[in-house]
Amino acid sequence: MEAAFFETVFYDPFCSASADYTPKVGDVVADIRVIKSMADQQNEILGQPTVTSDIVIEVRADDLSAPEKGGQFSVDGAVFEINSQPTRDMTRNVWRCTCFEAT
Repeated sequence: MEAAFFETVFYDPFCSASADYTPKVGDVVADIRVIKSMADQQNEILGQPTVTSDIVIEVRADDLSAPEKGGQFSVDGAVFEINSQPTRDMTRNVWRCTCFEAT
């Protein structure tokens, strides 16, 4: 049941997009499905509370076994670089990658 849910969400064109993943070292992983979203992060800078927006890209662990900091996703002509160590969700089926748009 869980696998069917992820299959449905990651292949729904309204929720997800096709992407290519380029690791820092190694071969490109082409045509994987990702879900891209914006997330607010609450931080403190010099004692002042701030809110920043992060780009979060989620990818199924079945499609990408080990994304890494510095790797890049190409989604709809834009490139997003992973800026922290990716984490898995509690089911261990989906990688959550915090990214920034690379120029």
